[in-house]
Amino acid sequence: MSAGIVVVEDTVSLREDLVEFLLDRGFDAFGAGDGRALDAVMANHAIDLVLLDLNLPLEGGFSIARRLRQTSDVGIVILSCRDADRDRVSGIEAGADAYLVKEASLELIEATCRGVLRRVRPGRPNIAPADHAVPWRLETTGWRLSGPTGGAVRLTGSEFELLAVIMQEPGATIAREEILSRMGRVPTRENERAIEVRISRLKRRVGAEIGQPLPLQSIYGRGYCFQAAALVTP
Repeated sequence: MSAGIVVVEDTVSLREDLVEFLLDRGFDAFGAGDGRALDAVMANHAIDLVLLDLNLPLEGGFSIARRLRQTSDVGIVILSCRDADRDRVSGIEAGADAYLVKEASLELIEATCRGVLRRVRPGRPNIAPADHAVPWRLETTGWRLSGPTGGAVRLTGSEFELLAVIMQEPGATIAREEILSRMGRVPTRENERAIEVRISRLKRRVGAEIGQPLPLQSIYGRGYCFQAAALVTP
């Protein structure tokens, strides 16, 4: 059974990026913009860990952590832009299991969550990270994407254009503004949202038609990264 994680973050784009990443890594992930939304999620879903920002509306993160610790044994990982030692101490004293700053890589965030989950879910199976050893292939002739284990999907022109930018640099994080610039688009919020929607639809279609998840990750607050070996071929 997958571990349930709630991302409590009032900045919508950051919250959505992190929820998408956690879903792709095999967790049951949910988003909440404040303490009330968190309570609603926890009332309706089995939650094992809360990934908690501090600067929240209505009720601050320290208060939420103290309240959770009084009523639940859920894991708590604070993820905040506040990096002073006094904030770290306050977070631990409030009941957090770990404290990270928002500059932390997604790999560190994931590893920290898994470490806390091993403590709060003893004896329950952990979720192994996905492994993509064989390269994905993007064919410029025919606009076709092939998966490592076989299977392929034909892309629309806009899907191919987007993947051609990101898959040229596997492992590198490319900002949304840079992606739009390389595609010849104006870096507006509307165009950024169009990319997000296109990627979400593409990932669903690739999963359905190829039978394995597309390793295209939203990097928390930064952009997108193709996190597997990739080849762009004629």
